[in-house]
Amino acid sequence: KVGEGYGGRARLPAYPRSHTDLSLRLRALRSNESGIYRCEVQHGLEDSQDIVRVRVKGVVFHYRSGSTRYGLTFAGARQRCADIHGHMASPEQLAAAYASGYEQCDAGWLSDQTVRYPIHNPRPGCYGDMDGYPGVRNYGKQDPEDMYDVYCYVEDLEGEVFGSSAEKLSLAQARTYCEELGAELASPGQLYAAWNAGLDHCSPGWLVDGSVRYPIVEPTEKCGGNVSGIKTVYAFRNQTGFPPPDALYDAFCFLGDAELLRVSDRYWDADYESERFPDGTAAEGSRDEEGVQRALEVRSQV
Repeated sequence: KVGEGYGGRARLPAYPRSHTDLSLRLRALRSNESGIYRCEVQHGLEDSQDIVRVRVKGVVFHYRSGSTRYGLTFAGARQRCADIHGHMASPEQLAAAYASGYEQCDAGWLSDQTVRYPIHNPRPGCYGDMDGYPGVRNYGKQDPEDMYDVYCYVEDLEGEVFGSSAEKLSLAQARTYCEELGAELASPGQLYAAWNAGLDHCSPGWLVDGSVRYPIVEPTEKCGGNVSGIKTVYAFRNQTGFPPPDALYDAFCFLGDAELLRVSDRYWDADYESERFPDGTAAEGSRDEEGVQRALEVRSQV
């Protein structure tokens, strides 16, 4: 018996050819299907079970320019996704996000030059081409010079994002703070990937594009209301504009895998009383290794 939500997506590829191989194959996984799966087999009085942890990688997210709603051409939207370490989402990726519960009442470009948006709770202003029915609204293929928002997709983080625990910072101070740790200000794409991997930080922080956001995995009354996700701080009530650069917030820093590995592999060369790496090169002339170590310490505290 297959549950309704898994219809057409779950099968036992070896059964009934093999009665001892009960491998389960799931296709078109949804982000809300991450978790622990248990296999339990009973034969007469004997039974056995095992578990496997599954994390569905990849997240679709809505993005708009810092100045206004619907301010990106098709080419501009593609470039903006690349600038924030993602790429333009495909219709299939948006459909999978919708099936996982994603909703966003903003029309955005997709990779096939169509403009769409996902709605679970139809309401005035969000009916699109489907009147009062839920679904992914589709405006079809649009002129590439028309202006909309964009839906981006990011899959792999390739590093770690951590929030600052220092005093509140302006945008320039936030950038300097991360650089002094041997890191850099994180991008929205990196923050979304980190959130998808479990990052929860109930304090808004600067990102490299000048936006201010924060990731909530376990929402509470004071942190995200009743919905998890990336929360964005806008300058205006109509959800447009980034905060002024002299406003004070935390910072989200990004430390790439190469830097993390470099720190973990380093060791002290006692003969020369200097820090050296396995390839024999000295720490001098490299990125701020002391800063990277402080970044690791900061990351472990937040």
